[in-house]
Amino acid sequence: MQSNSLALDDHKVLTFVRWAETGDRMITLNFSEQPYENYSISSFPADGNWRSWMGEQFEAKDHQLAIDLFSFGALILTQE
Repeated sequence: MQSNSLALDDHKVLTFVRWAETGDRMITLNFSEQPYENYSISSFPADGNWRSWMGEQFEAKDHQLAIDLFSFGALILTQE
């Protein structure tokens, strides 16, 4: 597994992508006590359907993805 696209922004949100033969994973970590609704991740690695480990569905379009983040939370998505 390898890592690519590491980004830390002014909101204390860290996003990075890991990829392997079994599929890509996008990991987003919120190091802030501030929760975020419709938090936009730009330069998303691939358009299409992504899924969380809890079964939530997300769709990336034009290399953009909007997600909700809990305070001090994490979200891990896999590409379908």
